[in-house]
Amino acid sequence: MAKLSTCYLVPGIAILTMVGSYAIRNNFLDVILMLLFGFIGFGLRRLNFSAAPIVLGLILGPLMETGLVRAYLMGMGYASPWFTLFVNPMSWVLIALCAISFLWPYFGAMKERLQGSLKE
Repeated sequence: MAKLSTCYLVPGIAILTMVGSYAIRNNFLDVILMLLFGFIGFGLRRLNFSAAPIVLGLILGPLMETGLVRAYLMGMGYASPWFTLFVNPMSWVLIALCAISFLWPYFGAMKERLQGSLKE
């Protein structure tokens, strides 16, 4: 297994990412945005934020927006266009799963607090 020192690896990766971001559209603004988001990502890493939710949001955000607009347009025949989001039983299942996944850390904290109070 080859080992390469970070003093060679980091500048090489930095140059390749700058060239790659410039080569996509031949626009220097892309390089500036890449550096800006790199610094933002570095700051978030220092604050112990995970990169996975941010990447998922950036990738899935446009898909979710398209689906939401499509659902809104399909519901134009109802009294309220947002009604289409709550008509289907599968929508209620997905809403319940979202609520459970959002509240899951709070359930875990409550469980630990209850177990701690029972041990005392």
